[in-house]
Amino acid sequence: MEVTIDLEDEILNTHAKQMCSEIDAYILFDMLIQIGWHKVVLSQFSDRPKRLVDIMHWCEQNIKRPYEHNRCTFVFEHAEDATFFSLKWL
Repeated sequence: MEVTIDLEDEILNTHAKQMCSEIDAYILFDMLIQIGWHKVVLSQFSDRPKRLVDIMHWCEQNIKRPYEHNRCTFVFEHAEDATFFSLKWL
């Protein structure tokens, strides 16, 4: 029984941390958009798990100015980078 409680606590803690991370990203992205950054939202990656790895590798190689991401949401400081990203991945 003690193992079950520990497992339940671990699952709850994992989900709580994930939820906090998503809330923090939402707040950060909203602030960045208010000061002129550009948001691009991709469809979910569940159909191709490797897709996010490909996208991140592409960003490292091609986007040289500031950007942030959280899962499917990307924000770019410059409109040109958001456009370039959108043309490639949307």
